Amino acid sequence: MNAVTIKDVALAAGVSSATASRVLSGHSATSADSREKVEAAAKNLGFVPNAQARSLRSTKTDTIALLISDVRNPYFSDLAHAVEQQALAAGMMTFIGNANEDTAQQDQFLAAMLSRRVDGLIVVPQGLDEEDERPSEMMQRIISSGTPMVFVDRTLPELNVPSVSASSSEALGEAIGELKNWATEISPSSVDQPTLPPLVNATVPLMKRCWQMLWNQTQICTSPVTSKPSQARTELAGC
Repeated sequence: MNAVTIKDVALAAGVSSATASRVLSGHSATSADSREKVEAAAKNLGFVPNAQARSLRSTKTDTIALLISDVRNPYFSDLAHAVEQQALAAGMMTFIGNANEDTAQQDQFLAAMLSRRVDGLIVVPQGLDEEDERPSEMMQRIISSGTPMVFVDRTLPELNVPSVSASSSEALGEAIGELKNWATEISPSSVDQPTLPPLVNATVPLMKRCWQMLWNQTQICTSPVTSKPSQARTELAGC
């Protein structure tokens, strides 16, 4: 079944296509009688406006794009839910993409969103490995296009893009403090060699540096292996 067009609505309402178009686009230069007829015909026919055609006449699409780095990460799934609900409350729809911690997949999504002329982008940028922190060509094209964009969780050093991110130093300080409190449950060998998961090492080098710095500052001390948790707790209390 073919989609209902403005011409179909106009024919059913007994008005010209131009009049039907003005009514359906919310133009004020229409009579109350024409609006009533066109709106009734559109409802009866199940007319759905063509968003792409409408965006050609205006500069807005009432859509935004959100690119997260890993949809499996609870932090980013919560972020996606919050962004989508806030956008919906503002009358906008959200395209959500998953970069899978991959710059090429990121760029593919950004290219698609640029072609759809979204009104803005919220992006968790990729390409943050320690050896290459340069923005991709597609990222630079997005910026050159003038499309509003905000980075979340991470930034790219060479780009002056507004960003919202957590304080890694403060958060890791709290985490290490908790580790110190619970150190009686950790073997001395694991305390001596702090490590981060490989995925975090690859994507957030800042967190790795903060981790090492704060670990050194807290000076978690351990003595040779003890079999008495109470004794270990006493020793840690003196650190």
